[in-house]
Amino acid sequence: MSHRAARNLLLSLVATAACFSETAGSSSSSGSNGTAGTSGTAGTAGTAGDLCGNGTIDADEECDLGAANSDNAGCTSTCTLARCGDGLVYIGVEACDDGNDVDDDECTSSCAIPTCGDGVLDPGEECDQGQDNADNAECTTACKNATCGDGLMGPGEACDGTQGCTDQCTLAGCGNGMVDPGEECDPSVDGAEACDLDCTPAECGDGTLNTMAGESCDDGNTDPGDGCHSDCTTYKLVFVSSLLLRSTPVGKGTGLENMDAACQGLASIAGLPGQYRAWLSTQDSDVKDRLSGSPIPIRLLDGTLVANNGAELIEPNSPLAAAIALTETGEQPTPTDASICDGDATVAVWTGSTPAGTFAKGLNGTAGDCGGWADGGGTVAVGDASRKDARWTSLCANTCDGEGDAGKAHIYCFMQ
Repeated sequence: MSHRAARNLLLSLVATAACFSETAGSSSSSGSNGTAGTSGTAGTAGTAGDLCGNGTIDADEECDLGAANSDNAGCTSTCTLARCGDGLVYIGVEACDDGNDVDDDECTSSCAIPTCGDGVLDPGEECDQGQDNADNAECTTACKNATCGDGLMGPGEACDGTQGCTDQCTLAGCGNGMVDPGEECDPSVDGAEACDLDCTPAECGDGTLNTMAGESCDDGNTDPGDGCHSDCTTYKLVFVSSLLLRSTPVGKGTGLENMDAACQGLASIAGLPGQYRAWLSTQDSDVKDRLSGSPIPIRLLDGTLVANNGAELIEPNSPLAAAIALTETGEQPTPTDASICDGDATVAVWTGSTPAGTFAKGLNGTAGDCGGWADGGGTVAVGDASRKDARWTSLCANTCDGEGDAGKAHIYCFMQ
């Protein structure tokens, strides 16, 4: 029963009890023998009771139920109406009454026992958000602050107490911001430049590409000649053919197509990656336009740098960093006939090109490309694979159709 209902009932009972209070005394009867009788003396009025518990509401009393007065009832033993905060427990209405209106003690201001979920921070509680308490919220249904390790998945937690859950309530795994068992590092802790995405230290040759560590490739080894350098940077391969070719190789395509096919065939047999074209120009096609301009270094099979990029390769006044003196198998090329270039060429190479990658005219300024590398007539520019200055591509002009070995030379093959 609420305080208001109890109070109303009590006032009703008190009003009923008051109706039975005694009134003033009655008059005496008339005299005998026809003589008017003398009026009787009026009765003395009852004196108001001043004792709490007499069943009458006397002055300064709020109620009086007589023997029913009780400190555990609606009318107390001091004839005051029971109310929350009077220090007396009204049984059936109040659960407690500690005589104050403080909410954060053992009895609330509404005379109720404190409970988790009442929205009041009671003794022993860490929090209480009332109806907002929840086991996945900041304040749990036990009125405890959500913390990692309480077995409840609270705000910001990926897990709590389950298998595979760390003591930081994150799922165990690389990149979760902590070094878990079995991990050597974590990119979120040690930095992506120092730790790979598999939570092992970044190391060139480990097979895990880590661009933050400066790697542009990582093929799991530091072997040269596979397009990924030993410092884990990509590059383009170049080699001089192991075969000596006539200026007009037999094939199904044009002269240039047949020369390109020869490069690709040698690379494939040697197990080299990528696509290859020959360093050859014609009257109608400059080699600098036939080859893709590499933005990355160009290297030999042993990793030796030839040029830092394609632009540097065709810089006329810039020598190569190293001579292109290794074949597709990584071996030294076969020396050519001593008659080529009047004996100046150690390893003669068909080029038809200037150091700038443009078409080179032949003997006496006449155009020469061996008939587009198809009919073997005329003259053509020849380079020397043992050199790294401009003569690597333009040592002399030589006849295209020399007899025997005098008509054979190597070709340069560049990865695209």
